[in-house]
Amino acid sequence: MNDKTKILILSLLLITLASCFNNKSKGNIEITDMLGRKVFVPEKIEKIICLRASALRLVSYIDGVERIVGVEEIEINTKRPYSFAFPQLKKKPSVGPAMGGDLELITIQNPDLIFITCSSVEDANKLSEKTGIPVVAIEYGDLQNEKTTFYKALQLIGKILNKGKRAEEIINFVENNISELKNLTKDCSPKTAYIGGVAYSGSHGIVSTEPFYPPFAFVNAKNVAGNLSSEIINPVKGTMIDKEILYQWNPEYIFLDLSGLDLCKTDLKENGSLEKLDAIKEENIYSVYPYNSYSINYELVLINSWIIGKVLYPEKFKEINIEEKAKEILTLFLGKDIFPEIKKLHGNYGQIDVDK
Repeated sequence: MNDKTKILILSLLLITLASCFNNKSKGNIEITDMLGRKVFVPEKIEKIICLRASALRLVSYIDGVERIVGVEEIEINTKRPYSFAFPQLKKKPSVGPAMGGDLELITIQNPDLIFITCSSVEDANKLSEKTGIPVVAIEYGDLQNEKTTFYKALQLIGKILNKGKRAEEIINFVENNISELKNLTKDCSPKTAYIGGVAYSGSHGIVSTEPFYPPFAFVNAKNVAGNLSSEIINPVKGTMIDKEILYQWNPEYIFLDLSGLDLCKTDLKENGSLEKLDAIKEENIYSVYPYNSYSINYELVLINSWIIGKVLYPEKFKEINIEEKAKEILTLFLGKDIFPEIKKLHGNYGQIDVDK
């Protein structure tokens, strides 16, 4: 190695050390986000912007709403639980359209940090470079196949906002709920069930389903759509089946997502052959709360699990009061009982009279 090379390497090391020193001297700490990016974030964060599906939801769970200084337009007129729990979000300045916002509007709010989901390393880096603001990428996961991802997101947000205990409180609560549901139903003979009307970028009818519907897994129910080919499963655009397949499955119970209930009823009325399904003939058709709305409504997934468990195995759930469970779940996730508002907006859960 010649002297010039040694000098070059030493210079690069000095620059790197100086950069690290400057970041630390400004009160910054280094974290690794969920894309594996090393990001320096302020130790004290007072202003946050959340971009793309579920970012704002997750921060609201971690008691970070008071630090939000702007929201995407899609968050201003919304029907999601956190928007009822924190109505002040609707009054925040717009930072642009859904799934990314607008660079100028984001910069105007001068946030200390941006949380973003559904991103790539390249996109997150570009956003940080163009705004001069630290960007932390998170992934929201779900409560079944990607539950660990959901938990890691809560823990990362908790670490950055100094709310680590809060993150663990939510994780423990979810785990306890799942364990209780599974213990209640572990000795039950599995009932076959189908979920229809699941929303994906808007409302859909009875053929819109979810092959990995967590409530069915939690209460020992067999999801008749669980063995669908991966070719027709799309977590973004949704999973749509052919009505003929539903006839073949002929589930014992049908649950309809309230976000698509009107479309589902239209499907049932316009296609009389659907009434041949055993679940409809036996009046085993029930409504549950919206699964998706700019990604997953985790608190409603847990509430739906208790509703479905009580429908399928009433003897096992006879001591369970759904209203009390819903209050407990919503209060834990969002700090207050907003179940009356949810029922007023979406309608009540329970048995459906197809003719009405």
